[in-house]
Amino acid sequence: MPPPQPKRQGLLQLAKSAQLYWFLGHAFAILFTALTFATSFFRSPFSDTPLGFYKNALNAIIITYVIVLRQVHKGKPVTMIISQLRSLLKESNVQYLLLALVFRLTATDPGPVFGGLYPFTIYSLFHFLNYLDTTLLATLPVSNADQVRNLIRMFVSSYNEKSMYLAASCELFFVPSLLLSSLKSIILLEWYRAPFSFIRQLIVVFSVFSFLRLRYQQNIYMKQLVDSYDLKISQLLYHPQLPQGFRLGYLRFKSLLTRTLGYLELEKKTR
Repeated sequence: MPPPQPKRQGLLQLAKSAQLYWFLGHAFAILFTALTFATSFFRSPFSDTPLGFYKNALNAIIITYVIVLRQVHKGKPVTMIISQLRSLLKESNVQYLLLALVFRLTATDPGPVFGGLYPFTIYSLFHFLNYLDTTLLATLPVSNADQVRNLIRMFVSSYNEKSMYLAASCELFFVPSLLLSSLKSIILLEWYRAPFSFIRQLIVVFSVFSFLRLRYQQNIYMKQLVDSYDLKISQLLYHPQLPQGFRLGYLRFKSLLTRTLGYLELEKKTR
């Protein structure tokens, strides 16, 4: 039996909207992330199958951010967008798009970032559910749509804030993962045997640190998480039985990191 006329018109309108393809992008991002995770149990993440799913997940993620940014900046002259480049970097969608592009362009060499898909997929899951609740289930001829929508709202209400902390934790986990990978490359002399691969690896590290600095400045969950870890480490290093050198080393590391990335501080313009 064909759907009622209002439902059919609603489906046709949805098919013409960019938001539907944004929703499908999130759906494919979730699917390919799950396939990447599942196949990585049986094969190396660098093998063809998991790596192919990893790349496709990033392709879907990039498409979702491109659609959002196109909708936000549609109608603006290119010259205006270029002139507002510094302001654009303040937009979280731009930051995530640039990070996803770096991950995608370096997916083959030096390879996938461990856990690199997880923050994106957490956001995709909630975008997917919200669109399903507010738009798709209201349009599709589903008999138990109200029950499904209630379940979605209960899940989102219960786990939305927790998921923001989880996403921030996954993003912060990039730091030890990439630093250990870089240290391994240095010890094994990969910087000498494959210098271009090592340079690409450093680009990923630099991009992640730059991204995290911006997120720390703008995202309350990231700021709270970093500050809490900093406090715990400081309390641990001030233990009377630990040598003072550990504390001084940590303070120097923080100072070096701040100076290295300090130029990324965005100017605050008064409008």
